[in-house]
Amino acid sequence: MSEVGELLDVARRAAEAAGAVLSAHRGAHLEVETKRGALDLVTDVDRRAEQAVLDVLSREVPGDAVLAEESGAAGSGERTWIIDPLDGTTNFIHDLPHFAVSVAVYRGDVGLAGVILDPVRGETFLGAAGEGAWIERGAARRALRVRSPADLGHALLATGFAYRELGEAVNVREFVAVLPRVRGIRRC
Repeated sequence: MSEVGELLDVARRAAEAAGAVLSAHRGAHLEVETKRGALDLVTDVDRRAEQAVLDVLSREVPGDAVLAEESGAAGSGERTWIIDPLDGTTNFIHDLPHFAVSVAVYRGDVGLAGVILDPVRGETFLGAAGEGAWIERGAARRALRVRSPADLGHALLATGFAYRELGEAVNVREFVAVLPRVRGIRRC
């Protein structure tokens, strides 16, 4: 197996470990704290899920560096793992089923492999340098590709809004400017 394939397998196992934590604690009482502002939340489940990822990485790629959402940067290997153990904490807190685990690995500024795991839908999105990207639902696997619509008016866009101060105002201004030019915009 290639290096990229091996790294993708590690990323998948790490994401699945965090996904198991999220699934086990969904709908449970959560200890909620704020980080950089009132809307930037963290829970005990974020930290547990991150630890599950870190445990996998420390076993399987112990020399690699890590940049994690909750615990920050550690290590100094040639590869860096970037982790968001609970991407969508606010949704998780409110039991809105739009959250995921994000795990990626880079060498310098080059992405090697990445996994986005949606434990609610049982979907895993995977991508590896030189191998493409695909989605897995159970045993079914489908390649992902970029489609170009005939024009922007046929595009369906998806977005999120930034938490940063004044970010909402900028997001709303851009939303209003783009909306009449596309088929639709979704915010899940």
